[in-house]
Amino acid sequence: TSGGQIYPYSITNDVRDFPLTITKVSSNPSLTNGNSSYSLAGTTYVISTSANFATTEGTFVMNASGTTSTTVNVKANTTYYIKETVKGTGYKLDTTVYKVVISANGTATISTYSGSGVGTVTQGNPIKVNLKDPPETTDISLTKSSSNTTVTSGNSCYNLQGTTYKLYT
Repeated sequence: TSGGQIYPYSITNDVRDFPLTITKVSSNPSLTNGNSSYSLAGTTYVISTSANFATTEGTFVMNASGTTSTTVNVKANTTYYIKETVKGTGYKLDTTVYKVVISANGTATISTYSGSGVGTVTQGNPIKVNLKDPPETTDISLTKSSSNTTVTSGNSCYNLQGTTYKLYT
């Protein structure tokens, strides 16, 4: 008040919410697509405004195609952190913490807060955070040898050179 007059003030909260979701794909589709040893189903991510994930804003659980119906409303001018907590069958746990910054107009940018994962953002409604998951693989070493070295050792008629192997899953 000034001189007995009342001046009305209006305060408006202009912080907007934007829906955000996550998609997940294999980093090696030629190995994983159509291979029953690999599935993105059950892969789980959490999102937080805290880099140590003291609290979470939501949880995303992927289906077999690497998508989820879950969206979390994120606020403009806010930084979020995303990490994988449950890996899909046949995949490595992605230990990367992704940093997603939401601008005033809802544009999102993604970077790596810790780790070496790969993430991109597709702008839109909802904002899509696109992540790649590396499949678990195993190195195999085969050594072919004779079971009867008294006959084969030094015998030029017994040569294992050029032997081929096939691996079936």
